[in-house]
Amino acid sequence: FIPPCLFRLWSGIPCPSCGGTNCAIQLIQFHFWQAFQYNPLIFIVLIFLALWGMNTLAGFVFKKNIHFILNPAEKKALKWIILLLLPVNWIYLIIRTVFTI
Repeated sequence: FIPPCLFRLWSGIPCPSCGGTNCAIQLIQFHFWQAFQYNPLIFIVLIFLALWGMNTLAGFVFKKNIHFILNPAEKKALKWIILLLLPVNWIYLIIRTVFTI
């Protein structure tokens, strides 16, 4: 029922988010390693979002959340890490596609 990725269909290489839906499905079924293999960056984002949601729920129920305050240097480092992870993830997806076909 999931439509194919048009970018991959037209170009032959996966887009940066290819495997994201399968990653989410595997994650819901608690198959963490398989979920990570489908798309590591989407896996990390989904885990982060789940933790964020649990923190928000805990704040609502217990009236207390965990707060992270980053200084400017830490914010800059985090931005660079994210910018580096995007192409690394895409290269991983391309290599995985080439060697599994």
